[in-house]
Amino acid sequence: MCIGIAVIDCLIGRKQRIRMRKKSKLILALIAFNIIVALAIYHHFNSTKTKHKLAVVIPFRDRFDELMVMVPHLSRYLQSSRINFEIIVVNQVDQWRFNRAALLNVGFHLTNIKSDFDYIILHDVDLLPMSYQLNYAYPEDGPYHISSPDLHPIYKFSSYLGELNLPGIDCSIFDSHLLYFNNNIPQFYTAHIHRAYNIKNKNSAFRHIHDNNRRPRDMKEFYNQRQAKYQRDRVTGLSTLRYRLVSQHQLTVDSAKCRVYNVQLECNLAVTPWCQNKKKKNRNRKVANSTKAKSPKKSLLFAKTNLSV
Repeated sequence: MCIGIAVIDCLIGRKQRIRMRKKSKLILALIAFNIIVALAIYHHFNSTKTKHKLAVVIPFRDRFDELMVMVPHLSRYLQSSRINFEIIVVNQVDQWRFNRAALLNVGFHLTNIKSDFDYIILHDVDLLPMSYQLNYAYPEDGPYHISSPDLHPIYKFSSYLGELNLPGIDCSIFDSHLLYFNNNIPQFYTAHIHRAYNIKNKNSAFRHIHDNNRRPRDMKEFYNQRQAKYQRDRVTGLSTLRYRLVSQHQLTVDSAKCRVYNVQLECNLAVTPWCQNKKKKNRNRKVANSTKAKSPKKSLLFAKTNLSV
């Protein structure tokens, strides 16, 4: 009887071992299949990521709070979109008024020097992409306007052209189409610009983080700037750009990296006299009472005006 029980136990144990072996083979096959799928997905996304390299150019001055938010947010956004990118901040460090268009030209020139970029996005520091339906990938069909007027939370006018996605690094695009300072808006009206229209939740596509109460924008107009800003600029642009690269730094914000170029712009006062903060006083103007003492404030202003000429 004991021998019979032992034989039955051996038979049962053998069947269990066979079943366990089958289960082990099935588990190993599933593991191998998952590894193959994971490698295929990784290879697909990795090959897609390295196919093109994006340069995000951000014109900048005195917007440190916005920059601390923008760099990590945009880095996470582009990484999630499997985009190979580098954020380039062009910081204006001279005495002239903030010149967004000229800084975009400088950033374009700097990215043109580096041959590893094949497309560029001109981006503002205070506009955060929130929807993954936005197209930050390489624009196969030509220049693409990411933040079209129906998507931008603030600027709704049809001529607004912020956040441009431009394929290729071709200087001829900018020679006569990008305004230097007249309107502070790049003019690409001669080229066909594609815009996004099939975005769901258009009101939440971007988040605008600029606080105009804390840092009001420079909207002053001097000399003939009001008349000139509505005219097509065929003189100034990338071909007439003059600047000095003061320094460059690698900035890391919450493990997100960006490259900062400190630049000094050159202003041709004969062409764009509104680079200055205030109108130049008339030197030929005679003082009615030469013996009248000038206040320290006026004297200081006069001294600054002479220095800026």
